Amino acid sequence: MKNITTRYLNRSDREGLRAFMKREYGQEYILAQEKFFEWYTHPARQKNAPDALPVIGAFLGDDLVGHIFVIPHYFSDRAGAKLPMVWNSNFMVQAEFRQKGIGPAIVRRIFDDQSIAVSAGTGASLQEKGGRSLLSVMGYEFGFMRKYVFLLDEGARGFLKDPMTEDAERVRESLRRFARASRPEASRAAGRAFDLERFDDPRLTDFWEEWGAREFYGTWRDADFFQWRYGAHPVFRYRAVAIADEKNKIRALAVWRRAALAPSGKYFGRITEFLAQDGFGEDLASVLLANMKEAGVSLADFSTTTDHFDSALIGAGFIADSDFTARAPRLLEPLIHVDPFVNIVAKAVRDQELFPDFNSFDQWYATAADGDQDRPNH
Repeated sequence: MKNITTRYLNRSDREGLRAFMKREYGQEYILAQEKFFEWYTHPARQKNAPDALPVIGAFLGDDLVGHIFVIPHYFSDRAGAKLPMVWNSNFMVQAEFRQKGIGPAIVRRIFDDQSIAVSAGTGASLQEKGGRSLLSVMGYEFGFMRKYVFLLDEGARGFLKDPMTEDAERVRESLRRFARASRPEASRAAGRAFDLERFDDPRLTDFWEEWGAREFYGTWRDADFFQWRYGAHPVFRYRAVAIADEKNKIRALAVWRRAALAPSGKYFGRITEFLAQDGFGEDLASVLLANMKEAGVSLADFSTTTDHFDSALIGAGFIADSDFTARAPRLLEPLIHVDPFVNIVAKAVRDQELFPDFNSFDQWYATAADGDQDRPNH
C-alpha cells in the first residue's frame, strides 16, 4: 500500500499509541494503562535511548494504523551464549487496512536490526488465522505449549468444560499421587526448600548460567530478568519457592501467583516458572503444591514448551492429558474456556545453522510468562 511508512515509536508517539490501543482493544486495555505500559517496556529503556519505545508502528500519513511490540531480552542458545532477542506481542493492523501489505512491512522492520538473533512471541492457541498465516510465510515456526493442570479439591471439577463421569476418578488419582509424593520418606530435598524472598537473588543467575542456559533455548533467565518480570510487576504479586543443595546453590525454582476465581470465592494458582535439575523436580512440585494448598488454591495450571519436567509434575499429581487439560480454562482474569492453550512462534533472524533443533519447541523453555500471556485479561 502506497504512503505507508514504518518506524520505531518514541515518547512523542505515546498518546497516539494509547488512543490506538483503546480504540482497537477497548478502553480498559491493560497496555493502555500508564503504570503497566512503563513496566512492560522497561527492558527497552535499559538498552536504548530513554525516550525510545519498543514498538514498531505503521503510519498512513500521520495516522497510526498498525503496530507490534518488540521487547528486547537475551536468548540462550543451549551452549551458554547470551544473544540479543526480541519478544513480539500485540501485533495489530487496523481492520480496514488489513490484506494491504502493512503486516509484512511491520514484521520486516524487525529484521532490519542485524544484531537480533531471535524473534519470538506467545499467543492464544486460536490466534487470528490471517496473522498466523502471515508469520508462517515470513519464516516463523509455530508450536503449542504443553499444559499441566492440578485440581487441589474435587469441587474444582465444576470449572471444567463439558464435565465427564471419569473426571472424578482422574482427580482422585491425581490427589493420591500428590499424597504419595508428599510423604516425608518420598522426599530427599524438600527439607532444603525455602520461600525465595528476593527475585534479584544472584543465585538465580548462577542457576540459569550453569544449567538452564545449556539445557534450553529461550529467554535468558538471570536475576535481572526475574526481578523485572516478577519482583517489579505493577499488578500481580508473585511468589517463589526454591530448593538449594548442601552448598546453598539453587537447584530448583517455581514461581506462581494466586488470584480469585470470582464469583466462586475460590482461588486459582497460575504457575509461570518450573525449573528443576535432575533429582529435584518431584520435591519441588510437591512443595509447590503444598504451598498452594495452604494458600487455599483450588485449581492450578502451568504451560510450557518442554516436556523435560513431565516425570516430576505428573508424578506429583499434575494431569497433562490433552483431553482433560483442553477442558480446563486458561487461568487469566477472567477465565478463558474457548481458547485453553498457549502457542509459541519463533524465527532465527540470523545464523539459524547455529541453533540445532531450533524449531523443535520441546528444546525450548518458554512459559506463559514469556510474551504477554500472563497479565490482566482486559
